[in-house]
Amino acid sequence: MGAINPNNLRMFPFGGTVTTSTQYVGPADSPFLSGKTISEIPGMSRNSLVVSWEIRNNEASGGNNLLVRFGPKTGLFTPGAGNVLDNYFTLQPGVAYSFNAWPQEEQVNDNVGGSDYSLLLVEASATTAAYTGIVTVYDPADA
Repeated sequence: MGAINPNNLRMFPFGGTVTTSTQYVGPADSPFLSGKTISEIPGMSRNSLVVSWEIRNNEASGGNNLLVRFGPKTGLFTPGAGNVLDNYFTLQPGVAYSFNAWPQEEQVNDNVGGSDYSLLLVEASATTAAYTGIVTVYDPADA
């Protein structure tokens, strides 16, 4: 992998409405999302490594919370109990959160050939929740 330069960084907007069933947000042809119903990030390459995510709960005041967590695609949204924390974070209506998603030790899954964290999992706390966001990726295919 060469040096990161502005030609290698891309930003892609995304958005949708989610129910209380887990929705997977990522590139259409992601090896991590086979067999899953996804909210596709248009233009995002399957080989992209996510540098950062920003996601906003677009619900009006009094609307539903949005539950968000990184991949991998396995597992459930699990609330904390005792001394174990939740495995997700909660965005209240109108709140946005941005975060870097590039911990080196978790970036590449050699068994699949990509990054487990190049996708998000989202759920509504009740009925539905609308969201928008933007993802910044490093695309090694760019010159």
